[in-house]
Amino acid sequence: MGRNSRRDKTEILRDRLQLEDTRLLFQIEEAAELIEGMSAGQIYSPSGAQAVQRLDALTQAEERLSEAIRCLEQAIEP
Repeated sequence: MGRNSRRDKTEILRDRLQLEDTRLLFQIEEAAELIEGMSAGQIYSPSGAQAVQRLDALTQAEERLSEAIRCLEQAIEP
C-alpha cells in the first residue's frame, strides 16, 4: 500500500507540474507575441530589454519544469 500511495502522490505532482508547464507555455507565447510586435528601437529600449529578459526567464523556467516532469515520469514507470 505504501508503494501505491507514493506512486499516486508522484502522479498527482506530475499532473500539477504539467498544468503549470502549460501555463508557462501560454505566458511564453504571450511574451513572444509582444516582442514580435516591437520595432527594433523598442526592443533595445529599457522596456523592450525587460520583455526579452522576461521571455528568457520564462523559457528557462519551462525547461527546468519539463526536466522535472521527465524525472517524475521515470519514477512512475515500473
